[in-house]
Amino acid sequence: MNDIARTPASELSFDQLMVADKSTVASSIEQRAYDKVADLINCDSVSSLTARTNAFGWGLDTFEVDPDSIEVSANEISCTGNVQFTGEQDEDRPPCGDIISGHVTISINRSFHIELSDEEFDLDEY
Repeated sequence: MNDIARTPASELSFDQLMVADKSTVASSIEQRAYDKVADLINCDSVSSLTARTNAFGWGLDTFEVDPDSIEVSANEISCTGNVQFTGEQDEDRPPCGDIISGHVTISINRSFHIELSDEEFDLDEY
């Protein structure tokens, strides 16, 4: 068994990720970028959508890297992450949406510095 197969995805070096299969790279990015993606709930584009709803308690429900979007270069790995935030609908008010879906471009450099860009989100209204 090789080193990549034995090492948890979140602990692989950048050089190991460069030669790993796409599902391993996707798993590593999901683990490394999870907190930063979860913080998007506070960005203007998402918080303005939550304000249009009657829901509360918003949080990251789903974050998945699209393995087909992964691009590896000598100094950076980039990909698209599909994201879904959910909130709890206020039962005393008419429903008007409790799911925000979208995607974000994730770039990770050799030092594992994570950059998010091209965020695009929409409210899944009833």
